[in-house]
Amino acid sequence: MATRKPTGKKKLVTSKSRKITKNSSQKVKLASSNWSLQSPRALIFISLFAVVGIIALVRSFARNDLPSEPDALVAAYIVTKPISVSRDVNTGSTTYNSYPGSYYLLVDGTLVCDDGTSDTVRQDTLKKGEVTKLHNELKQLNFEALPNEIATTTASVSNEGFLIGSSAGAKGTVVYTGAEKPEAFNQAKTKLLAKCNEVTKKENRTNRRIYKQPKLTSSKSGLSETFSALFTNKVFASSSGGTQGHDQSDEDVQYYKINEHRGGHGVQNMARSYCLANIARNWAVEMARAGYIYHNPNLKPQVDAQCNTGWSIIGENVGTVGSADSDSSSSVFNAFIASPAHHANIDDARFNQNGVGVYVDKGTNKTWIVQVFGNCTNCTPEWTTQPNRVGEISLESRFPTPVAYITKTFTSL
Repeated sequence: MATRKPTGKKKLVTSKSRKITKNSSQKVKLASSNWSLQSPRALIFISLFAVVGIIALVRSFARNDLPSEPDALVAAYIVTKPISVSRDVNTGSTTYNSYPGSYYLLVDGTLVCDDGTSDTVRQDTLKKGEVTKLHNELKQLNFEALPNEIATTTASVSNEGFLIGSSAGAKGTVVYTGAEKPEAFNQAKTKLLAKCNEVTKKENRTNRRIYKQPKLTSSKSGLSETFSALFTNKVFASSSGGTQGHDQSDEDVQYYKINEHRGGHGVQNMARSYCLANIARNWAVEMARAGYIYHNPNLKPQVDAQCNTGWSIIGENVGTVGSADSDSSSSVFNAFIASPAHHANIDDARFNQNGVGVYVDKGTNKTWIVQVFGNCTNCTPEWTTQPNRVGEISLESRFPTPVAYITKTFTSL
């Protein structure tokens, strides 16, 4: 009997174990039947999953706030460099030795990459998905949070600008030489130039795709005018004096420093061209009005129209310094010499004439300087005609926006 009791208990445990297994099996079958595709629970789950997917899809499209026009700017990068343009006096054909570099992408996928060193540019078309992807990546950099201008108190003779377009307008930031570039600026520049590195197709500079002038971001400026309207030339009144205007003494300093430096390097002196000085003076005023240094995109036609078409080479240096004291002109000149490209213009033996324009704006405590160089051996007397003296100039209509600076620089390059 003693041996039978353990056996009975064992049978009881075994029977209980089988009962549990049976119940578990029934629960699994019940769960499976409840979550069949036809069951209400499954239909509810599938519906919720579909709704979440649709919401995610809608949000992805909502993030795409590209401008509506196919020729509008999606992104643009500009880097200033001194201008140097050669021309064959017999055929009239021109060669761009040095020009501002410009890289920009349009909504329709057109990508233009111009390093400013030749008469050709690289141009190709990206797929729509690539344009949207790049634009979304750029928007994630929070470019809107960057200041409009990043400058230093020292003399500056070059800068870089980046612009990102959107359906609401365009936001740009300009960084002057010597100032630290924000990480967002560097990343945006890297992303756009990486696309340009993949482009191999070439076009003549005159055949490059032209973009539509963007509008200011309304949240930043409250202005709705296009940039072409902002930069409509205005007539300035002349007077005998004022708190701001062209500084003849600083112009003299620049002129003599140029020849002094050339003489020290065995290069002949340049004659003073008042015609080129007029062009330089007008451009110094234009930069002061804009609030940024950038090169004159119409230098060539202005020299043709105001001076003479017999030139063989022309060039331009531009600079500014946040000071209106007596040393400002020397500071900018030293910055030119410290920059290899600007230095090359000053010492170029092909130039035999120059004109300098210096504009002092007491309102902003900035001095704006333009040097224009040329070589014209058979020119009419207009090249040495005394310039018109411009005194006080009103700058009430200044629009110091980096977007304006960038788009103006791209125009007519």
